[in-house]
Amino acid sequence: VRKAGITIIATSQAPALLGSSIFSNLYVSIMMALSDGHDINKMQKCMGIMDSDQRDHCHKIKEREAVVKLAGRYLKPFVITIPDIKEWKNLGWTS
Repeated sequence: VRKAGITIIATSQAPALLGSSIFSNLYVSIMMALSDGHDINKMQKCMGIMDSDQRDHCHKIKEREAVVKLAGRYLKPFVITIPDIKEWKNLGWTS
């Protein structure tokens, strides 16, 4: 990844298929709802989620919700809610 200069890696189907070295070089990790337990476990390991309540929540992520971890600033994973597109229009972010 470094040699090729890749700065963004996005996977929506099977994060468990990516190599561990790729996960160790991530600055931002974002996990939305995943259907496969193996993929969820891989993302939890990548994000350092060890607390049992947090691990359980990862299996119940709702629509427009995500777990985020920033490697350089805020080391603890946190949950965000992505606003509905109608809310974005009210904020004047879309035309």
